[in-house]
Amino acid sequence: MIVTEYKPEYRDQTLQLVKEFEAEYFKELGLETNLETFDQAIDEQRDSCFILLIDGKLEGVLSGTIVKGYATTGLTFHEVLWYVRQPYRSPMYGYGIELFNKACEALKDRGVKTMITAHLTNRLGKKMGKFYKGLGFREFETHYIKELNDGDS
Repeated sequence: MIVTEYKPEYRDQTLQLVKEFEAEYFKELGLETNLETFDQAIDEQRDSCFILLIDGKLEGVLSGTIVKGYATTGLTFHEVLWYVRQPYRSPMYGYGIELFNKACEALKDRGVKTMITAHLTNRLGKKMGKFYKGLGFREFETHYIKELNDGDS
């Protein structure tokens, strides 16, 4: 198992992983990944995108943006995507936690002081809340989403 920073040669595998994440979590919420902006987004997040390789195959990704904190002091990492394929996310393997820990180490080395993450409120919402609290996160903000259609105020 290797955790490393994103490199362009992993673009297609990363895109496939994003599509799998979408199929597993976004479909029931009526959302889908904007593939037209994928390359731009991943390029902008290159310094804060970490990948999990197992036997040379990309099996996980943790990506986000680093911004100057508005609610915290110093730099803040806003997680956008953290996804590990089954079965590698099980506690037996701990690969998702290893990806998280290695990413945290690299982010600290870049001067990041705070990490903000979120989870979807679908079928795994409560489980994910407990998972994040177990990693030392505390509740910070609730997100809402609304599609803006013609005629909306």
